[in-house]
Amino acid sequence: MIIDELRAIAIERSANLGNDNFVLRGLWRLNLLFRPNAQERLFEYTVVVAQTLHQGCCYTEEDPVLDRNLLGQDARLIRSSYSSIEIATLDAVYSVFPKRPSRSFVLDGTALEKSKHRARIVVDEVALQLASTSSLKGKTIVNIGVVGNIIRELKVRGATVYATDRDPGLVGTTISDVRVESCDTNGQRIAECDLALVTGMALSTETLDEIMRQCAVRNKKLVIFAETGANFAEEYCRLGVDAVISEPFPFYIFSGVSRIDVYRAEG
Repeated sequence: MIIDELRAIAIERSANLGNDNFVLRGLWRLNLLFRPNAQERLFEYTVVVAQTLHQGCCYTEEDPVLDRNLLGQDARLIRSSYSSIEIATLDAVYSVFPKRPSRSFVLDGTALEKSKHRARIVVDEVALQLASTSSLKGKTIVNIGVVGNIIRELKVRGATVYATDRDPGLVGTTISDVRVESCDTNGQRIAECDLALVTGMALSTETLDEIMRQCAVRNKKLVIFAETGANFAEEYCRLGVDAVISEPFPFYIFSGVSRIDVYRAEG
């Protein structure tokens, strides 16, 4: 599984760095309800945030219990019965490593303003990956892990859009005239699309490996927009993802300044 590869790479990359960089200094659990505008879905998740020198994050369907005994341990070696704690902690390990994004954006303002800016950044990258201009007319995109503002931006630019999600309360509803389907249709929709646009939370739901396999087998473009595992972006690109829009904590959902980095596979 890709999470095992990420752990092994972290040990290798950190070998010549000081151990103090990787001490787990903080763990947070946030219960999230968020809807920036009427076009967006209601996001309802638990979020785990871990800190070494910087933060790592995992959105999760779990109900994790934070363990005070983890603080002070080497984050590279931490194991938990909750995958969300393991992912957030490993993401915090990766936060220490130097970054070389292809592009970087600083977002400032309200969450509403930033949600629209973020959607444009994501869809601009989709267009670039499809060797397209700003228009996406004639292109078919599947959004796995629905974000309404991104779907709306894809539709505005002329794309045919499919949408799948794991939230049973969302499946069967319509967002920007796109009917949300169950993630059981992921394979079918990947086969029919030009590009799969996938949330980083696919890592914590243990669906990312299969999505990556389906895209590789069918020679489809794969773009991830990641708050969960944002610091894994460069490694994702080395492991077969075409591009990652990385949004490290604190996210656009908070007013004020946040950052988005874009990473692309070489060649």
